[in-house]
Amino acid sequence: VKKDETIDFITDGRKNTSSDEFKWNVTIKRIDSSADEWNSSKDFRQPATTPLDAWERYAQVLLAAVEFIVLD
Repeated sequence: VKKDETIDFITDGRKNTSSDEFKWNVTIKRIDSSADEWNSSKDFRQPATTPLDAWERYAQVLLAAVEFIVLD
């Protein structure tokens, strides 16, 4: 892998189809003389999100209400 290239890890939850959750920790290590190592669970975490304000919560409720009304 060269600088600025992307590594994609793709998962498929075959055992449990009722959820989008998966638990898979990936460790990336350099194979050259460097001892660099990166762990997916501690080095690539998403930034903490701030709580929704009142208008954002209201918009979320409206969007969810539309989903509940429309049934296939």
